[in-house]
Amino acid sequence: MRSLRMSYQQIADQLYKGNKGHCYNDIQKAMDELTREPAEAVRLQEIELLDVMARGLMSRAAKGDEKAIQAMLKIQERRAKYLGLDTPVQLEQLGGGTVSVVFDPALNVTGMAEPELVVDPID
Repeated sequence: MRSLRMSYQQIADQLYKGNKGHCYNDIQKAMDELTREPAEAVRLQEIELLDVMARGLMSRAAKGDEKAIQAMLKIQERRAKYLGLDTPVQLEQLGGGTVSVVFDPALNVTGMAEPELVVDPID
């Protein structure tokens, strides 16, 4: 219906008993899913390509070839970025307590880490 250029309100009137907010949220969720799947496929292809390159360099790097070692380190850096392995931990002091924001890549299958709020109570 959106591809037919119908407005959110027109779609909501037909399918959501006029509730434009629910209509909008459902359409946005569907659009996010459509774009997330191709992006995830591309990310996985890129990781596979990095793995192929690393396998080609592994024996030279293991023998101490400086250029191969540097190339391997760059591949590892890029791979870590794709996988979200180097996400930062941020600490901020507030009053007498500490708030820690922890980014854990395991929380999100897309590889983009989501923040988790940890609050230590003030005694």
